[in-house]
Amino acid sequence: MADLAAMVAAEVLRLVRRRGLMAWMVVLTVGVVCCYYGLFAVQHAIDARHHQPAGGTRSMYHLVDNFGLVVSLLAILIGATVATADVSSGVFRDLVATGRSRLVLFAVRVPGALIVLLPAVVTAGVLAGVGARVFAGGLPAPSVGLIAHYTGWLVAGAVVDLALATGFAALTGSRSITIGVLLGYEAVVTPLLHNMTVLGSVRQWASGAAVARLEPFSGAPYPVAMSVGTAVAVLVAWTVLSLALGAWRTATRDA
Repeated sequence: MADLAAMVAAEVLRLVRRRGLMAWMVVLTVGVVCCYYGLFAVQHAIDARHHQPAGGTRSMYHLVDNFGLVVSLLAILIGATVATADVSSGVFRDLVATGRSRLVLFAVRVPGALIVLLPAVVTAGVLAGVGARVFAGGLPAPSVGLIAHYTGWLVAGAVVDLALATGFAALTGSRSITIGVLLGYEAVVTPLLHNMTVLGSVRQWASGAAVARLEPFSGAPYPVAMSVGTAVAVLVAWTVLSLALGAWRTATRDA
C-alpha cells in the first residue's frame, strides 16, 4: 500500500510541476466564477434599474450550466496529460524494466489526476453557490442542498470526462489527438446527438446526455429523456469501458 501511495503521489507531483497547466486550471475554475459575479455586480451597482443583482438561483444555474463545458475541458487536459506522460517522456520502458505491473502503472494515474482536479472543481462549485447567495439582493437564493447538488453534478461530469480522456489517451498514445477528439465530441457531437430525435432512445447512450440528466432541474426539459438510474448506468459503463481499454493498451504496448 505504501508503494501504491508513493506512485500516486508521484503522479500528483508530475501534474503539479506543470505550472502552465495548473495556472490555467485556477483561471478556468476560480477565476471564471469570480469574473462572472464581479462583472454583473459592477453592472448592477452602476445601473440597478436595468441590471438585476448578480446572484440568485437563476444566475447560479446559468453559470454552472455553462461551466460544465469548462470542467470537461480541464478533465480532458489533465487526463490526456497524465495518461501520456510516461510514453512522451520516454520513461515507460524504464518503469516496465523495474518489474512494476503495467496495470498498476496505469491504475495510479486516475487517482493522481483526481487529487489534482477535484479540489479545483469543488472550490469553483462552492464559490458559485456562495456568490449566488451573497449577491442575490432581492432574488431567490439557492439553498445549501442545491449548491451541494450542483457541485456534485460538476464532480460527476469531471470524473467521467477524466476517465474518458485517460483511457482514450492510453489507447492512442497521443495527448493532442485525445484532446482534439474529445473536445469535438463534447462541444460538437454531443449537442448534435441531443437534437437527432430520429435516433430515439439510442441517444441515451451518449455520455453527455447522461450527465445532462443528472443536472438539477432548471425548468427546461432534459435534452434526452431518461431515468436517473439509466443515466448513472450509462456513465458507469463509459467510465469502466474507457479505463478497461486504456489498461489493456498499457498492458500490451511495446516498451
